[in-house]
Amino acid sequence: MTGFGCPRRHVAECASTNDLARAWAADASDPAPHGALVTADFQTRGRGRRGRGWDAAPGQSALMSFVLRPNLSLADAWQIGFLAALAAAEALRGMGLDARLKWPNDVLLHGAKVAGVLVETILTPPELGAGGRSSPPALGAGGQMAAIAGIGVNVNQPGFHAADYAYPPTSLRLVTGREQSVEEIIQAVAAALGRWDALYRQGGFAPVLSTCQTYLAVGAIVRRGVETATLTGLTSDGHARVRLSDGTFAEWTALEG
Repeated sequence: MTGFGCPRRHVAECASTNDLARAWAADASDPAPHGALVTADFQTRGRGRRGRGWDAAPGQSALMSFVLRPNLSLADAWQIGFLAALAAAEALRGMGLDARLKWPNDVLLHGAKVAGVLVETILTPPELGAGGRSSPPALGAGGQMAAIAGIGVNVNQPGFHAADYAYPPTSLRLVTGREQSVEEIIQAVAAALGRWDALYRQGGFAPVLSTCQTYLAVGAIVRRGVETATLTGLTSDGHARVRLSDGTFAEWTALEG
């Protein structure tokens, strides 16, 4: 594997690829550069937003976490979640699948969740800039922000255990009727994230948001705590436009979703 997603560390099993990527990003002796990737066959404590678990037997999911070192303030780090979800959706659309984005960070196929994103931010030493090299800190003398973009794609699950899922799950195997290569999915996501990362660095968030709008699962049910609403669109700053159960409209921020 060359290009975005290199260097790469792979393990058969871990608690969470985000945990390993975060430790690698903060390792002053061997810091993960921008675009570095951690993958695993199985996670014992894989999680999504709000601490939700990830249902996957060993080898059935594409489990990956990228280390990103964007030139962003912490207040704008939410944009990375859109970037990562867009990359996952484009990788699946490249297979001829109509992948849709459910705000803020899920990817749907035929109305069921096939992929999810969890982005976590950390402060690394000021000398560890983009690529792990010396650069001025984006967040002041305290350190440089690194974002850990965890992406999980359900690939070869033949079914799912009955559970109180936030959204009904599916897998590429269930949708296509045949097993898929987990490695090919990882490489497709890495390539898509590399393309969008380059566009993002050149053109800012606007082209990312525009494409997210195109792929948006309008009409999907979204949640904020115990409250549900119908997704109708996105604002210029990534908020969800929603229709509430009483028929009124509101905006929800990505931090609330």
